[in-house]
Amino acid sequence: MKIIAVMAHSLSLIGSGNELPWGVPSDLANFKKVTRGEVVICGANTAKGLPKLPNRYVIAISNKLDNTTNADFVVKTFEEALEIAESYNKGVVMVIGGSKMLDSIADKLDGAVITEIKPELITKVDKPVYLTNKFMQKLLQTSCDVVMMQTDEFVVSYVGWQGDMDKDYLLYSYCCDKLGLEGI
Repeated sequence: MKIIAVMAHSLSLIGSGNELPWGVPSDLANFKKVTRGEVVICGANTAKGLPKLPNRYVIAISNKLDNTTNADFVVKTFEEALEIAESYNKGVVMVIGGSKMLDSIADKLDGAVITEIKPELITKVDKPVYLTNKFMQKLLQTSCDVVMMQTDEFVVSYVGWQGDMDKDYLLYSYCCDKLGLEGI
């Protein structure tokens, strides 16, 4: 099972409480393209901020097993989430946050689709949530960093660190296909 982080940030800021700190419709459209039809894993706080995500299987990880979110499943551990994901025979799971979740699985990630939002588009920062140093260090150790798309609002990059360029290229191609882009 390949594990890909799908996330957006602006200067390492990824959230404002349980919400995005920007309102960029094209970013949401790309998120929808990349995650459509996939198993999506997130932490409980991220799940609380999510609307219902059609055409995706959402698994929230929480210490409390009560489902007060729009998640399809709530489990206690990442390993339990992977067991459920494997039952859908997708071969890939998308981890969408939050900060604690990305930090806790940084060493398990096979790649990431990262959207860098331009700082001037930040509209609210009530309760800022930032990427952790551990996750950022993992990104800095990458073996592959390819800009996939650039607009006036954001840049989308694929980041991989498998070390096996054939496998890494397959994940990159998979992500390009999801976004409707031609790979290099």
